Amino acid sequence: MAGRSSGPAEKALAAAGRHVAGVGKHVEGACRAMWVEVSNHGQKREYQLVGGDGGGVIEGYIVPDTRSIPDRLIAAFKDKFFPMGYPDSVADGYMLFSQYRAVQHVAVAALNVLSTQSLLFAAGLRPTPVQATIVSWVVKDGMQHASKIAASRLGRSMDADPKRWRVAADVVCDVGAFLECLSPIMPHRFLLLAGLANAGKGLSLVIARATRLPLYDAFAREGNISDLYAKGEAISVLSSLGGLALGLKLASSVCQSAQAKLAAVPVLAAVHLWSVTEEMRAVPINTLNAQRTNVLINHFLSSGELLSPVDMRWKENIVKPDPPHILPAAHRLALQPAVQGVKSSSARSSSIAGATTTIATSSISSSSSRLCVGAPLSEALGSPSNLAKLKKLFSNEKFLLSCPERDTAGGVPKKMHLILHKTADGQDAIRGWLLASCISQAISRRTSVAGKSSSSGAGWGDWESCVREAYGEMEQLLPHMLGGLKEKGWHTHSFLQGSRARTAVW
Repeated sequence: MAGRSSGPAEKALAAAGRHVAGVGKHVEGACRAMWVEVSNHGQKREYQLVGGDGGGVIEGYIVPDTRSIPDRLIAAFKDKFFPMGYPDSVADGYMLFSQYRAVQHVAVAALNVLSTQSLLFAAGLRPTPVQATIVSWVVKDGMQHASKIAASRLGRSMDADPKRWRVAADVVCDVGAFLECLSPIMPHRFLLLAGLANAGKGLSLVIARATRLPLYDAFAREGNISDLYAKGEAISVLSSLGGLALGLKLASSVCQSAQAKLAAVPVLAAVHLWSVTEEMRAVPINTLNAQRTNVLINHFLSSGELLSPVDMRWKENIVKPDPPHILPAAHRLALQPAVQGVKSSSARSSSIAGATTTIATSSISSSSSRLCVGAPLSEALGSPSNLAKLKKLFSNEKFLLSCPERDTAGGVPKKMHLILHKTADGQDAIRGWLLASCISQAISRRTSVAGKSSSSGAGWGDWESCVREAYGEMEQLLPHMLGGLKEKGWHTHSFLQGSRARTAVW
C-alpha cells in the first residue's frame, strides 16, 4: 500500500539520494529519484519523488514478488538456517560444516531412540517408540547437571583443541548408546549399564556445548557469531527431528529385538563419527596450539610459505595428534648465503615478504627432534644446575630451551624442551619454536662438518654456542613469519597449551 507525505525533509532526502531505510540503492530512471528498500525478509518497497523541485511528495509501494515458488522456498530456507549475508559473512568451509552437522544429528537422534527404548525394556517396561523418544530427552537433560562438575577441569584443554574434544565427546556418546542397547541382554547389570551410559552421554553433551563457541567463532567474519550460533542450532534441531523420525521407523520395524538394535547401533555410530570428524575438518580455527604451531613452522621452513587457517584444517590430525617434531635437518630453509656442509640435491628460491631465501633439500635422510612443550621442570632441565645457565642464556626471552639428553641421533638431538613463562604469548611460543628448529639445524651442520655422529652437543659449551649461532638465523626468519601469520589471519596474541601443559615463573 502506497503512503504519501511531503515537506522539507522529503525534498532534502530526494536531493541527497539517500536510502529511506534498510538496505537499498539509489536508482536513476524516468523519475527524478528512486529508492529500492529491501527488508531482511526479502520484501521490496520502491520510493520515488513525484513533483517538481519546489514541492512534490514521496510515493512508495510494495514490489510484488515475482519469484517462482521453489525460489521463494529456497530463499526462506536460507533465511531461517543460514546467517545474514551468506556466503560473504562466513569463512570458507561453513557449508561443508553444516552438511556434515546435519548428517551427524540425524544419526545420533536415531541412535538415541533405539538405545533409550532398549534401556526401558531392560527395566521391565514395554514402551512404545514415541515414549522412548520422550524419555530420551528427559534423561539427557537431567544428567547434564551432574556432568558439568566432571567436565569443569577440561576447559583449558577444550580451548586448545576443540576439534579433538568434540570428536571424543561423540565417541563417549556412542559408547553410552551401545551400553543402553546392551542392557536388555544383561538385565542383572541394568543399574551399572544405565548409570555408565547416562553419565557418558551427559558428559559428551557438556563437552559438545563447551566446544561449540570456538567452532562458530572460527567462521564469523563480520562479528556475527550470534547469528551463526542461532542458525547452526536451527540446522541441528531440523536434523534431529529427521533423526527421530528415522529412529521411530527403525524401532517399530526392523529393530524391534535387542539383537537387531545391537546390529544397527554400530552402523549409526559409524555414520555419526564419520560425519562429526568431517564436520570438524571443515572448521578453519585460527588460534595457535602445539599441533598447529608445529605444522606452521615446519611447512614454513620446508617450503617458504605460510599456511592459512583454511589450509591448516586439512593437515590437522583430529583424532590423535602426533607429538611435535622439529623440522629434520634433511629439509631445511637456509638464508643467503647457503650454509656450508649440507649437500643439496635440489634448491629453489622463494620470496617471503620481500626477502629472497633458498630452500635446500639434502639428499641424506635425517631423523627429527621431538619438541616437548610444557613438561615438568625436573624433566626439562635434567639437572637443577642447568636452570641458572638457561636463565642467563635466555635472559631476554619468555621461554627456556633445554636439551637434557646430550646424546644425538644422526647429529640431531632426540628431544628438546620448550618451557614457556607464565606471561608468554603466541609470539613468544613461535619465537621459541623457530629457535629450536634453528638450533637443531646448527647442531646438524656442526656434526656434518666435524664428521661426528654422537658427540656433537655433548657439553654445555657446545650447546650454548649452537644457541647463539641459531639466534642470527632465527632473527632473520621471525619478522617474515610473524608478518605472514597476521596476513593469513592467525591470532598470535595467545598460545593454547591445554590443562596438562605447564608454564613457569623465573
